[in-house]
Amino acid sequence: MGGRSNGMKGLKIFYTQNKLTLVYIVLWPLLFLLSCVFALLLFTRAFFYRIGIFNAYRPGPKVISIGNITLGGTGKTPFAAYLAKRLRSEGHRVAILLRGYKRPKQNDSMGSYEYHAMGDEASMLKAACGEGIDVFAGSDRVLRALQLEKEKAVDTVILDDGFQYFRLKRDLDIVTIDASSPFGNKFILPLGLLREPLSSLKRADCFCLTRCDEASEYMIGELRSFLNRLNPAALVLKAFYCPASLYDLKKNKKESVNILKGKDVCLLAGIANPFSFLKTVRDLGAGICLKVFFDDHHHYSPAEVRDVAFQCRNAKIKTVLTTEKDAVRLSGFVLEQDLGVDFFVLKVALKIVEGEEALSGRLHTLYHT
Repeated sequence: MGGRSNGMKGLKIFYTQNKLTLVYIVLWPLLFLLSCVFALLLFTRAFFYRIGIFNAYRPGPKVISIGNITLGGTGKTPFAAYLAKRLRSEGHRVAILLRGYKRPKQNDSMGSYEYHAMGDEASMLKAACGEGIDVFAGSDRVLRALQLEKEKAVDTVILDDGFQYFRLKRDLDIVTIDASSPFGNKFILPLGLLREPLSSLKRADCFCLTRCDEASEYMIGELRSFLNRLNPAALVLKAFYCPASLYDLKKNKKESVNILKGKDVCLLAGIANPFSFLKTVRDLGAGICLKVFFDDHHHYSPAEVRDVAFQCRNAKIKTVLTTEKDAVRLSGFVLEQDLGVDFFVLKVALKIVEGEEALSGRLHTLYHT
């Protein structure tokens, strides 16, 4: 088990930091071969859609895709929530469709009802968007879109993680890119983190560079120049995530993020980029005394949560801080148990700092032509 864990860690280091590791060197020939096979399959699939062997459907409602080109968290789900709420405030009827990746296979009192029904990202979106925006999770998003069209329920469908979902034709393709680590080592899976070749970014209508506060102006400038050369017609937005509020998971109560200043906390997260979460909490002035990080979409067990609480009590830490995505996987158990520590959720909001006016223009054109 330890060898497998070390091997995965070695691969992740190369994928994300482009640093050679022994396990990567040993596995390189196999990974290269698999990467070539995967690239051929991607090309064949895209070609079949282009010549009409595979059918792509265009429903009546406008279809806006928000996706990425890499594995890992680039902020596409928070952007989907931002866009859905924005469109609703402008009078549009919006539904969000997503795959519902890695739904839990067992019901062990961990997580909310929506988490077990739809998966963590869908249930997080449902909570973030609030009333008036429907969120649907399922593998056949074409069927759901056609059903929504038949019911005349919405005028806009947002595809969360839709850049590689060719079965639905879209009116606007938005790609989120982590400005602090845009493309990993720039190789296609499983040799690297890319889901498609970088040339696929020519399909995008808009790029949103997220986590710009974690990247230097030089890095952002180089990334923008690359995207402008590759796809001159696409918009380029700059954005980052700012802390909005705290939520007491046990007491069902909203708090100001200011209460974290000077407070000793334990960070608990199972997300793709926990270090961004760590930086945000540190910037808020909290003392990070303990960090417990799991893989993305991790389904917590009661024993794991009890162990985290036990470690906190031993270290005299009274507050566990987690993310919105983790909260939906924890809420059922935390609400029912007296663990001797408080569980707070840090809620963040997307802030577009450059290009929002251009995005408004593009959306206006979408609905008025």
